[in-house]
Amino acid sequence: MRVITLFILLFSFSANAEELYCDALHGKVEGFERIPESSFTEERAKAAIDSLSELVRAEDIVIGDYEIAQEHSFVFIKGYLFKRYLKQRKEKYGEADEAQLKKFCEFLKNEAFSWD
Repeated sequence: MRVITLFILLFSFSANAEELYCDALHGKVEGFERIPESSFTEERAKAAIDSLSELVRAEDIVIGDYEIAQEHSFVFIKGYLFKRYLKQRKEKYGEADEAQLKKFCEFLKNEAFSWD
């Protein structure tokens, strides 16, 4: 029974493993935490879209809160779209789009920070 459980755990981990495109970046930048590449998922992008929708529907907008929330949402949407494009490109053509890969890695280095 333990062998079966171990096999299921290992299989589910490998099935959920994703390809990472850029070297990992660590540490804070000007006090902000870096967002790891693995955080740019479809679920997070959809949550960011929902957050933006709430801002559009809000009756009262506090400008500081709005600016932080919208920038944070755009970061997750942009990061996910980069990853999705890179994955689709590789699946379709068997190779990376080097120009977009470079842009994605620069995005992670220069823009992917958490304000939470």
